Amino acid sequence: MSNAPKKHHFLPQSYLKGFQIGNRNKNPKIFVYEKGKTAFVYPASIKNTACIGDYHTIKVEDINDRSTIETIFSQMEDEIIQNIRAITKSEKIDKQSKITLAITLLFFKSRVPQNLEMFRKFFQRTLEGVAEANFRVNNTDLKGSFNDNFNLTVYNNFPLFMMFNSVFKEERIADLCCRNFSLLKAPKDNYFVCSDAPVSYYVPNYKGGRGVGLLCPDLEIFLPLNSSYGLLCSNNDISELKELTINELNEYNRRTIITAEKYIFGNEINSNIQKLILDNLKEFSGIIYHDFDTIDGRFQYAAYIPVTS
Repeated sequence: MSNAPKKHHFLPQSYLKGFQIGNRNKNPKIFVYEKGKTAFVYPASIKNTACIGDYHTIKVEDINDRSTIETIFSQMEDEIIQNIRAITKSEKIDKQSKITLAITLLFFKSRVPQNLEMFRKFFQRTLEGVAEANFRVNNTDLKGSFNDNFNLTVYNNFPLFMMFNSVFKEERIADLCCRNFSLLKAPKDNYFVCSDAPVSYYVPNYKGGRGVGLLCPDLEIFLPLNSSYGLLCSNNDISELKELTINELNEYNRRTIITAEKYIFGNEINSNIQKLILDNLKEFSGIIYHDFDTIDGRFQYAAYIPVTS
């Protein structure tokens, strides 16, 4: 276990290869756009993209286990990528591939850093609240609060458990499978981009408030599958295959860009993508988290803010 790789990808390398520069098999690269005032773009090796040290490492009897979660994810990724390749080649989505696509949406949505960090923060703040309450009652010698005297560390075990739990809930998979799926095709010589948070939620008339979830009737879920194809999941009547106009492609890329946390990935340097990044710097979609203490205890609140029109 100690010799297992420390560098863990939160997006599969096999998925990122669908957006790579050219067709090279040895050390494939991808263009990375930084989400900022200059939309700086540079080529990077896919093996060093969308990865974090010890991201999937768990503690087992005080030993760092770097392989168990990686092995499970590798098996899932193989099936997911094979399914993506099959439907983009045939341009058809059958019943079985739809189930796998539903799991893919949940898996890619839950696995990204902002989501695992939310689970980690939620658990840590909960434990700190319980520890502080016990500290006030039982402490007799130490001054200050629990946090003044102790450091509480949350390992990946709980956040990863919560991630798995959010993906493999039958009701969530069933809810997505009851919706309509459409395979979107980019216009010739144009392409989809992906990002470090590739699943976007879009609600055209969202007015703020408590965020949205899968039960929102107006929710559209979009995931770029590779540079040529994207997946749309919606309650609306949509065609199983749709060839997009350039304006429609720009709209879906806009959703991906707004949802990105830090980075957007593509197969070429494109001034239109840079413009979309710069035009949408003030827009936000993603998780917001708040917590505060009340007389009745600690209150924690997380919500997902969608892209709007």
